Amino acid sequence: MAALAVVVATAVLIVAGVASGFVIGTAPIPGQQNQAGLAAQFATAQWAGVFPALLLVGAIAACWWQQQVWGGPAEAEHRPAEAARRLERARRLALSANAGLGLAVLGAVASFIGRAADPGGAGAQAVGSSYIPGAAELLATIVVAAAGTSITLRLAPGYLPDEPPDAG
Repeated sequence: MAALAVVVATAVLIVAGVASGFVIGTAPIPGQQNQAGLAAQFATAQWAGVFPALLLVGAIAACWWQQQVWGGPAEAEHRPAEAARRLERARRLALSANAGLGLAVLGAVASFIGRAADPGGAGAQAVGSSYIPGAAELLATIVVAAAGTSITLRLAPGYLPDEPPDAG
């Protein structure tokens, strides 16, 4: 249930962020040189980054844990219908969270582009205040998303972690 709450909360943040970016992108702001860059930053500020991605990976990890519990021989033998239902729900939830990770990476790219388009300074100041933190956030989000995708792949039907890969 907690994993579902994380996925739903992230979806709400994405919708609200994109809506605020749209409003900022379409309303004229006096003195703002690059409104598109500002809109990209506002649209992605709450949900496109490493911390929301970490929450989504936590949700995926909870789904993986549930697979380990309900996929064991005791549960499959004593309550096969309930085990199958819970395993399928965990897989769907992990896939939803993984889609959120993909959106977080795309949002981090948009945020980095928005920062680059509106650096807020010149020379070393622009590099130090916009490019380096934006690139670090983007890279960290990609790494976390890759870890989450790796866990999600383990939830695929037929994945048996104790079985060696087929050599032939």
